[in-house]
Amino acid sequence: MHITTLKPKKRQLLMKTETLKYSDKTSVSPARNKLFIFLILSAHFLICVLFYLNTTTFTEISESASVFNAYYCLLNGEKVYPFFAYWFFTPVFVAYFIHMIFGGTLLYYFIFQCLLSTVTVYLIYRTVFNITKSYRSARITVLLSVAYTEYALLSSVFYNQLYEIFFISLFLLLIFPFNDETVTGKITRLAAMLVFVIYLSAYFRKSLMFVYLIFFTLMMLNLKDKKYLLKFAALSVPVMILMLFFNPYKMFNSNYIGNTETLFWGHTMYGGHGGEAALLFPENIEKYNRRLKEFMDKNNLTDITRESMDEFEKEEIIGFIKSEPHRWILLQARKVLYTFGVVPERDGFLMLYKGKASLHWIVASLILQIPYTSILMLFILSLDLSIKEIISDSRKRILYLLGIYIIAGIALFGPYQERYRPVVLICFFIPVIALNYQKTISLFRKENRKELIIKTALILLLLAVWLYQTYEVLIVYRDRYFKIVQ
Repeated sequence: MHITTLKPKKRQLLMKTETLKYSDKTSVSPARNKLFIFLILSAHFLICVLFYLNTTTFTEISESASVFNAYYCLLNGEKVYPFFAYWFFTPVFVAYFIHMIFGGTLLYYFIFQCLLSTVTVYLIYRTVFNITKSYRSARITVLLSVAYTEYALLSSVFYNQLYEIFFISLFLLLIFPFNDETVTGKITRLAAMLVFVIYLSAYFRKSLMFVYLIFFTLMMLNLKDKKYLLKFAALSVPVMILMLFFNPYKMFNSNYIGNTETLFWGHTMYGGHGGEAALLFPENIEKYNRRLKEFMDKNNLTDITRESMDEFEKEEIIGFIKSEPHRWILLQARKVLYTFGVVPERDGFLMLYKGKASLHWIVASLILQIPYTSILMLFILSLDLSIKEIISDSRKRILYLLGIYIIAGIALFGPYQERYRPVVLICFFIPVIALNYQKTISLFRKENRKELIIKTALILLLLAVWLYQTYEVLIVYRDRYFKIVQ
């Protein structure tokens, strides 16, 4: 029986009981906790500022060059669209607005990003505290988020990922009270805020464009609960209408490109070693050109258009899946494992290695990888293995569905890159660790031996993948990976 099918008094009692499952006894007073949170958030802000002041490479990072170019075009009075092809230029308008207020260089914009990063950490802290009512769990969230170097470095990057994490953390802050609420007026207000956050996020990233799939899944898991169905249906309908008919990425894109090319790189072996977004190796380039020529000859084409490229790419995707389904499945597994692989995230590495306080590449790698691997290992140890337990817990159900949704978006939908993973760690891995820290502590008890064995096996599997990936980096494809340090 779901919580919302009960009478109001019993429902409130059960909600309190569910909250107590997470909460723990703590002697920390609210005043001392506020001081602690203020100090640790201040530390995070200062760390972000220091990373920015140390950074010397800006246009070399990801899509930053395109965003910088669009910003200077806007300053020169040229017409700039919020989207162009694959790129989201919305941060350009935020930077321009800040420039109009404060003038000067982009310093104030990057200070704003440091503040935005700090606010996001606070939002995740509030989300975990609202669920658990535990200062200890909430503190774990803040400490891990602040220690996560890849995330702190995003404040020095002029592109969209920082906004993506902010909007998803804001979505998390709202979706849990919406899920628990029973008063119609409050449900309406929360639904309106959720719709606004989801739609506004679509101007910065595609991350929440298909979030209604999570709502549909929640509804499928509660088919007998009519009130619950009605509540999430009322939320799903406006989100679907906005995303299908008023999608800003399509409406304001001066050179709109669909998802075919993204799917092509993510579901064929052409890109990199497979699943990457670029032709890197001669044999793949030769095969690609040969197959494209065959396609043009077969269809009597003399010039390639975007439409004909879409058809070619669809044909290649379908042909690969049909002819070699086992390789396609292994490719998807590889993309997930390598997204959370041992290779340092390139952008952060570049900022540390080529910063004003120039670091040796090993030191830069360790600064990035130690916090990241620690969080990943803690997540595996705190992971809930019982699907039944996850489904029966209304809050974990939402959190795990969102986690699966985000991982599918960054690793399965299209090509993978290590730089996509911070959103998963901040908005999924760290909250799960915080929620289950007591379970992790008790993992080494005798009665939990079976669970410990399973999780140890998962860690060993991951370490084996990392060992092989290290072999690729240091020996097989050394020239490719060490190009950045030469």
